[in-house]
Order: sequence, then C-alpha cells, then structure tokens
Amino acid sequence: MVNMKNLKGKIERYSPIFYTKILVSIFTSLFTVAAIAGAPTTITTFNDLIAEHNFSYANGNPTVSFNNILGTGWDVTATGDGESDTAIQLWNDIYTTNNTDSIAFQDNGATNQIVSVGVSSNDGSEFFLNSIYIYTNENVNFDVVGYKNGNPVAGAVKSFSHSIGGRDLNFIDIVEFNSVDEFRIINFSTDIVSIFIDDINLTPVFSPTITPVYNASTATLTVTGTNFFAFAGANNDIDASAFTFTGESGGSYTLTDTSDVEISSATSFTLILSATDKAAVNLLLNSNGINANDNTTYNVAVADNWNLGADNATDIAITTTGITVSGWPRITYSQITPVDVSKMSYTDESYDFSELTTYGYDLDWNNDGSKFFLVDSQSERILEFSLSTPYKLSTIHYADKSLDVSDQGNSMALTFNSDGSQLYLLTYEKTVYQYNLTTAFDLSTASYSNNSLDVSSKNVYKFLAFNSDGSKLFVGGGTSLHSFTLSTPFDITTASDDNQSLDLSNEVTKFSGGSFNTDGTVLLVTNDDEGITNSFQYSLSTPFDLSTATYSNKMLNLAGEVLGAYDVEFDNLNNLYFVDRLGNTIKKFAHNESINWTETAANNGTISTSSVSISLTGDTFVNTNSTLVEGTHYTLPNKPAGLTSSIAVASDGLIATLTLAGAATTHEAIDSVAELKITFLDAAFATYTAANVTDSVAANTGVAINFNNETTPNTVSEGTPVTASGPNPMPSYTFISNEVGTFTVGGACGTSSANTVIAGNNTITLTAADNSTGLSLGTYSDCTVTVTDSAGNVSTVLTINRFEITPNQQPELNTTDTSTTSGQVNVGNALVLLTLYQQMKMQQWCLTLHLMVLNM
Repeated sequence: MVNMKNLKGKIERYSPIFYTKILVSIFTSLFTVAAIAGAPTTITTFNDLIAEHNFSYANGNPTVSFNNILGTGWDVTATGDGESDTAIQLWNDIYTTNNTDSIAFQDNGATNQIVSVGVSSNDGSEFFLNSIYIYTNENVNFDVVGYKNGNPVAGAVKSFSHSIGGRDLNFIDIVEFNSVDEFRIINFSTDIVSIFIDDINLTPVFSPTITPVYNASTATLTVTGTNFFAFAGANNDIDASAFTFTGESGGSYTLTDTSDVEISSATSFTLILSATDKAAVNLLLNSNGINANDNTTYNVAVADNWNLGADNATDIAITTTGITVSGWPRITYSQITPVDVSKMSYTDESYDFSELTTYGYDLDWNNDGSKFFLVDSQSERILEFSLSTPYKLSTIHYADKSLDVSDQGNSMALTFNSDGSQLYLLTYEKTVYQYNLTTAFDLSTASYSNNSLDVSSKNVYKFLAFNSDGSKLFVGGGTSLHSFTLSTPFDITTASDDNQSLDLSNEVTKFSGGSFNTDGTVLLVTNDDEGITNSFQYSLSTPFDLSTATYSNKMLNLAGEVLGAYDVEFDNLNNLYFVDRLGNTIKKFAHNESINWTETAANNGTISTSSVSISLTGDTFVNTNSTLVEGTHYTLPNKPAGLTSSIAVASDGLIATLTLAGAATTHEAIDSVAELKITFLDAAFATYTAANVTDSVAANTGVAINFNNETTPNTVSEGTPVTASGPNPMPSYTFISNEVGTFTVGGACGTSSANTVIAGNNTITLTAADNSTGLSLGTYSDCTVTVTDSAGNVSTVLTINRFEITPNQQPELNTTDTSTTSGQVNVGNALVLLTLYQQMKMQQWCLTLHLMVLNM
C-alpha cells in the first residue's frame, strides 16, 4: 500500500497555498512519483506482455471494483448501465499522450453505457487533485466530483465538455479539491463505451504532527515532527501565538509576544520564548520530565493555522500533545566505591580511536568528564574529544581539535593543572613542557609557554601527574616513581627534587603508565611487558607522599582484555579507563558489584568508609570549598540515629560529596536502610528553590546501609559481689554487661529486679527462686546470671560469688541495767515480761520487749 502520508515530492508553490506536487503511480506513467530530486520513479512496472489484459469483470454485477490494485494503494471502480460486462482493464501503448500504459473503464454490453468511474486512496489519505489526463471515444459532457469518506465534498465539482480524444483536466482553480480522498467522473451526457485515464497529478494533504521539547533554562521550544510547510514571506511560517501550555495545578498559558519564525525544514523548528512568556511558562512547566512538581502531566495545544504554509482549508489544530521539559537544575547521585582493583572487570564499554591514530599512549580527563585528551605519538600531537554524557565512552566524538607538539620530541604523557588553563607534556627525551590555554581545556587556544623541566636525572618518561594543589609533580617509568616539590603551584620552573621515590620492582617489570585517585591515597601502576599486562594498586597513608606508599596486594590481570596497557585514569566514581595501544581503544573497567555502606566488623554501629558523589547541573551549591549543614541545607529523613553526616562542596559548586560518620544507636539487621533518602532545602542552592531542582527532594541517594545481626555473645563480668555472709535475706549484687539486653538469674536464687540490662553496671536484688521472698538461712554457691543481647545472643553463664545468709546474734537481757540499745526497760514494782520471738518466715531474729506495768 502506498501511504500518501509517507510520500515526498518536488516542492512547487501555488497561490495562495503552498503545495507539494507528487505524481502517484499505479501503472507506468499512469501514476508516477516525482522524487525530491526531480527524477521520476516508478512504483509498479509493466511490460508489453500484459497489453490489453483484463483485470476484473463485473460477472453479473453492473459495478466492478479493484481494491489496492497491484499493491499500489489505490482503489478503482467502474459502474456500467446494468449489464454484466463492465470491466477494468489495462491498455498498453494506446490512447495516451506518450503511448504508455493507461487504465480503461469499459462497458462492453449491448447498450454500452459507462455510468461512473472512480479512483480513491485505499488508506483514506487525502490529496489535492491537480489534474488528470483523460481519453474518450465520444464527444461527451461530464462532471468530476471530489469525495471524502464516501461523501461528496461541497464545492468539489467541475463540469467538462469533452471532444473525442485526450486532454488534461485541471482542478487547481477549485480550492475544494484540496482535501479529498477520491474523485469520480459521473453524469455523462451520452452513451460512452470507454474512458481511459492517465497521469493523475495530485498533491498529498498532510496534517503536521509535532513532538515538542522545552528547555526551561534557555526558554527554547524545539519542535520536531512531520509535514511542516513554508509560506511566502519572512518569519511567518509558525504562528507562536497559537501555542498553549498546560502544567502545574492544571493551569494554562498561551504565548503572547514570542516572535513567529521562518522554517527551513519540513521536520523541525525552534521558538525562543520572550522574557514574559518564559516567566509564565516556567511557572507551569516547573520540573524536568513530563510532569510538573504536583504531578500534573504537561500538555501543549496548538490552534488551527499555526503552520501558515499548510492547507488553510484543513483544520491542523492539535488539541493536546505531551511535552518533555529539560533545563531545570538537576541532581544526580553516584556512589564513590572504594578502590579495589582486584574486584574490577571490563564493562564492555570502549572507544575505538584507530581512525585517528594507532599510537595512543596517554589520556587525561577534564574536570567533569565532558572531554578527554589523548597523546598521539604517531603524529606527535594531542587530540581533544568531547562526550555528550560525562565519562560515557559511547557518547565520544572527536572535537576536530588537536595540538601539534612535534617541536618537543616524542610525546609520551600529559596532564593539566587544576583549572585546565595549563597543559604539561612529558617526552621520551625526559623533559616536561608547559603550554598555556586561554580557554580552559580547549586545545585550539593552547600555546607553548617556553617553560620546561629537565627530569633526565630520573631516567623516566611514562608517567606525569600533579597532586591536587600543584605543590608536587610526579614522573615515572621503568620500575620507579619520583616526586618534585614546586614552590609555586603548577609552575614547573620552581620545581626541585625532593628525593622521594617509590620502588616498584617487586611487582612491576615495565612501568607503562598509572594514575592517582582524587585524594591521593591510592596509586595504580600499569605494567606492560611482552604481553603481560596488569595493574597494581598501592596505598598511601599520607596523600601524595611516596614515602608512605605500600603495595596493597591487589592486582588486576588485564590479559585477554587489554593488549597493550599504556595508561590508566580514574573517573569521579573510581571507575578505570585503560589505553589499549595495541588494540587502539580506550576500555572501561568497574567494580563487579556495588558496595553498599555496611556495618564494620566491630559490629558497633559504625559503617564502612564510602561516599556519595552529588552532581548539580543548572545551578550551584552554596558554601563552595566548605560544607553544607544538615538541618540548614539538607535533611536525611531516614538516616539511622547516631550517625552524623557531612556534605563537602567543591570549588566550582557543582560537585558535593556526602559521607557518614559515627555509630548507629540501634544497628541490627532490622535497622538497615534500603534507600538512604536526602532532601535539599532552598538554602542549599545559589539561584533556584529546591522545588525547581529535579531529584533534590526525598531523593534516593542510591546507597543502602546494611547492619549485621550480632553473633558474638555478650561479655558479662562481676562488678560488686554479695557480702560473703550476713543476715540480709535479699542482698544486692552488681554485674557488668558490655551490651544492652535482658538478664536471668538461675540456681537457688531469683530476683525481684526488672530484667532489663544496660551497657555497664547493673545492680540487682537477689531473692529466693520465686523472685519475691527472701533467701533462707544457709550458704549459696550455685546462683548465676546470664544476659541475652538485642540480637538474641546469650552470654556465658556468670556464677555469683559464694555467700551465706546468717541470723542476727541474740542480745543478753540484764534486768538490773536500765539502758538498752533497742529501747528502755524499767525495773521496780513492774512486772517485766520478756518475750523472745523467732520470726521464722522472715528468717531473722527479732527481739521484742513488752513492758506491762501492773498496779500491785
């Protein structure tokens, strides 16, 4: 099927409407398509073997039809006078202007009367009927009528008086023929046996379609789509005032003073909104994506005649279509995984630079991963590449910029200063050269500074790097690495040998490149020796101090993945990028799995050291080169209690780093956090509010915090023992626990104290085994204490020290003594009754003196 909406043709202008003239072909030269370049093409080809071939007869019905004739997308119909011999036939080489095939509508019956013939688009595509070529064998009058959806179009009719023979019938003067899907020839004035039709000339009618994208920062509305038409005059093809936007809270706004634009493409145009329109639209389209902050779906409606070059008789209004918004500030979160080269593998992400050089030796990134630079030792130049997505190799394209360094010798390694205004080159001749760049990280602005540093005393030429503040310069090669101190940061003319070096010979046989991580605590060194390729990891206890570097016993075997490892570089997330000189590629390696923040082996609520990189585009963080304050600039709503947070902001305000410290108060597995959330507050941003920064509110940082259920039993020890002997039937005892939990007392003892345990001293009261009455007189040596911590781990049994419960000593009564420690006794005419009562239930002796005075 020929879908007319997909046809393209030679553009011609008809007044007052701009049309596209396309000749659509069913048969050779009957319906042909004029391509954009103007060369006719044939959709269906016939030859003389089918001359005068019958396609279809009525076979008892006065009307005969052929749908989608020969797969061309056209339907043809002929109606005769009621007899059963109406036919549609192909005639070859007769009755046409150029003796090519034509289609014949015939009635071969006794009365020989054609009543009507029709040609329609099989898929309902609309067209403007410009002209047709017609041949009849009679002088006849007839009408040509345009139809749409099976119904005649008002005004789409034209009458003709036709003499025997053939001619073109033109319809351009009848505007109503500009939107039909069928034409019929009817109302013949006399009997007519055959009508031959050739060369149908039409213009497809296309309703434009749009896919809009809006950039809130630049106020740019970019519209792609189909069937956009130009119109005579300047800056009038697209009527900006026809566009209405719907967004936040269902509100809408129609552009008021944005300028109309001229278009030069049938598939795209751009509107730059005025300041007034930008302010109003940005209130509605207030977040990146397809939904507003309140989750209202964005929509755009476009009124009729918004594309003035389109057919003005066709309604091209678009009542609603979605729109994608960008340009609002956005935050992205990436976990910075601690470097462990032994746990890294090839990601299958690579970039092939073989078309530019087969001697790529060393690479370096700019600060945000949007550019990288490659030393081309084949042509002695440095190549500049751009990445549309930072650090994503599949988005690399050559920026067509390079720096010729052939005057300096054989280039081997490069690096930049911290802001990209200076570039440094290490050559095989063991000299470092400095170039100045007037535009940061733009090689087209680089020029030699006439500054250089001779490092030939170190006999190395494979490694070149600065520390973060430019106070140290490192060079390496062979099996060693050396450092220089710079009294002026990044000024190599102030460099002096500090006599610090790192011997790599225990691991490395042929040093081919390397890199420090961002903070200078990790050094990677690549080794490439006769097909043996690997990378070794070293740790530096003091950042960038070679005297504190030790081999970490971590190695990455590159065999089978990197044929010739000539350099390695980190990105901001500690992924690695190796230059494979023999394979002419850059290959990315990453940790095999994401490492979440996990409780340390101490099992005390502290978590493993890690951090989250927070990247902001479209705005900047406040407090550059400082920190954001939790509660003032951000909150972490589900951060475990006891942990503290810090967000350090880089100097450019675009990168911040989140870290956690301290110890969680509760830290069993049930306390783990599946997604650590962060909400930035308005005070965190220099320009926009948090509501306008995508992924700044209740955002997932991409980090999980995993606590471990403890499996180590609690440690319990004796604090204050029970007094070895005494009359108290409920003595106190103190034990020490190193964790919270609950306790139980066993053996012959019980306790009347609550069974909760704190970390530290716990004093309890001992009782009989029923946990209420006092202990009986006697000796106790089997009483115990055990503690169960919050993870369910039971401590070892603590045996309480041996102790004895004894009675009080009975006092002797002196009847002549008038004093007593327990009261006063009067002796005289009184009768003294002394009752000694042993209270066995309480298991202690009580002496009660009752004085009864009798009147004698």
